[in-house]
Amino acid sequence: MFSLKRHHLPNRPNSRIRHICILFCTGLTVTTLSAEPAADPKAALAEADRLAWLKNWTKAEPFFAKAEEGFTAAGDRRDALYAKVGRLRGELRSSSPQIISHEVALLLADPLAESDKALRLRCLTVKGDADLDVDSNLAQRDWKEALALSKELGLHDWESRAKGELGIIAFLHGDTGTAMLQVGLSLRYAVTAHDLGAEIRYRTLAGQGMSELGSGDEALAQFDKAIALAMNNKDLGMPLLALSGKATALVKLNRRGAA
Repeated sequence: MFSLKRHHLPNRPNSRIRHICILFCTGLTVTTLSAEPAADPKAALAEADRLAWLKNWTKAEPFFAKAEEGFTAAGDRRDALYAKVGRLRGELRSSSPQIISHEVALLLADPLAESDKALRLRCLTVKGDADLDVDSNLAQRDWKEALALSKELGLHDWESRAKGELGIIAFLHGDTGTAMLQVGLSLRYAVTAHDLGAEIRYRTLAGQGMSELGSGDEALAQFDKAIALAMNNKDLGMPLLALSGKATALVKLNRRGAA
């Protein structure tokens, strides 16, 4: 059985905020790397969880699919369901967030997901990502339950990530102060815990927020750190969102040549 521990593992916003929402919902890097998924479903799931923790869902998706196939063939319904949820998250970029949200909602109603807290947490985090572009109030409900579950399970890394996602939602709801505080705390935790995926995500988000507030130089510092972290990790591709955020910040500073 697999857990969510990192070592194993409707209000529509306006167009500007919705654009930012989509960026954070779909992840912070785009990769063109490919790999052949492992034949052993346990090995495939371990690799999928490792890549997913880095927020490289594109590269993780085929490993989740192979694990789902293997666990289904072995009659392991629990781990097959866990892998399926990961596969669905990996398909978010090419699918519809409404479809992903609906499918995960059905899985959450499964007795297994109701009784298995680690499995339920996985479902909630995936649904929270999908709901971020569908309805921020739904996403808030998902992440609040995920936060409560992570505390109950003693998963401090997931607790910090849930708080960071709730910070994003606070930003979407116009509460900039709460957003910057929560994201800042999650970023600090990510740095201390060496949570690379979260650090890149929240540095990019912090840069977006600082740029929106007119603190262009501070925003550039966050983008530069996020870009350097991503470029120095072989499992992450080009950090397009941090790069586009940096370009936007440079334009606002009238440094169009650099942008």
